[in-house]
Amino acid sequence: MKRTLAWAVLMTLAVVGALVAGLALRRDLRFQGLVARGNHALSTDQAVAAIEAFSGAIALKGDSMVAHLRRGEAYRKRGEIEAAGVTFNRDEPGGGIIGAAGLMLGLSAQRGIDAVCLMGETSGYIVDPMAAASVLAVLSKLAGVPVDPTKLNDRAAEMEKAIESMVEDGKSKDEELNYIG
Repeated sequence: MKRTLAWAVLMTLAVVGALVAGLALRRDLRFQGLVARGNHALSTDQAVAAIEAFSGAIALKGDSMVAHLRRGEAYRKRGEIEAAGVTFNRDEPGGGIIGAAGLMLGLSAQRGIDAVCLMGETSGYIVDPMAAASVLAVLSKLAGVPVDPTKLNDRAAEMEKAIESMVEDGKSKDEELNYIG
């Protein structure tokens, strides 16, 4: 009796395991097919079909960076990066992309990979959560991934108050230094 029960449990687990593995394999094959379809659509300048295929792939695997990036490329081909609020200022003097971001863009260009770098306008002297929030909003819109910016906006408000306080402190110190009695 115990052997029969143990055998039944073992067979049930084996069947359930096979079903789960089969469903996972089916999902992976569907995902790979959608990514392949999206890549083909991109290569033939069919941006709408590419967006649909990559969106389907993202629905299956929401954490797939490849599907998100390729869908972003399709949106770029449709001109929707600009529609999301991104501006391209190629002739703007004084700025530059350096460090890891610049390296990634340079290597992408050498390897024939389309790439884009989203940058926020900032002084560059302090951490700027407001610029980060602006970039995050555009990236969220382009990738179709909702992001809650509440904490970042709260931090931006704190930084703004701190900067105002430093400016006021600086003004009062300047006034003290200018007074000769």
